Amino acid sequence: MTERRWAFDAPGGFLPWLTSLRRDLRHLVANTTATKEERELLLLLDYAASHHGDVLLAADDVDDLDDRLDDLLRRPDVFHWHVLAARLARPLLRREPVRADRFAETAGPAIGAGQVRALEAAAPLIDAYFRVQRELLARFAAEDADDAWNELEAVGPQILTSPDVPPEVAASLAGGLRAGLSMLGIARAVQQGTVVEPWLARELVERLVSGIRAHLRLLAAMPGAEVPESVLPVTERLDLAAIGERHRRARRYAERTFGAARSRLLRDA
Repeated sequence: MTERRWAFDAPGGFLPWLTSLRRDLRHLVANTTATKEERELLLLLDYAASHHGDVLLAADDVDDLDDRLDDLLRRPDVFHWHVLAARLARPLLRREPVRADRFAETAGPAIGAGQVRALEAAAPLIDAYFRVQRELLARFAAEDADDAWNELEAVGPQILTSPDVPPEVAASLAGGLRAGLSMLGIARAVQQGTVVEPWLARELVERLVSGIRAHLRLLAAMPGAEVPESVLPVTERLDLAAIGERHRRARRYAERTFGAARSRLLRDA
């Protein structure tokens, strides 16, 4: 698995950007101007918001919320859903990303004024994230990406614990996935017209923002990605070449030491 592929080999690669477009898709459907792919994608987003968002909205406390997020990260059906969505999303790559302040306005009735302010304060980070997601995903989709999406579905949640993926990269990918799932929880509340309990709204927004920052550390390091230093300093971005080389050295060392220990055990048996 190469450094270039790390950015989109996990569903966090595009889910927040895609979820942000949900209101636009609903408007197109309501006005009967949506294409077949846009209608199918809206149905898929609505399914994910109810199927995954309900799981998070049912959390009893902070620990329970984190347990539910971790459980979703371990579910193969979450990865299957993202593969389906990725293939339907290609026509939407022509659309400009939704601005963070507009997303905050849409989410306001569900999460409250305090969390709207939190999203607005994080707007430069969120806007940069949506923009670079769209740019990189468009470039990725222009290539022959079917094999990559098939591989993602086959590997499933194990990609976050695979020995082929450095820990720093896996943590970044997991952050993007948590951000996307947290956004789905908020989207589900908007869809239902319900008000999220203040503690849960705060925690979902915090996980959305922190997950975006974690994932942007990886995306900003990808060739061609344009992220202002005022949003994410260069010192906070992942050095993919150094991480890849360090990971390869660590694996070679582990294989050598394991081989030596195995030889000693066989010799002493």
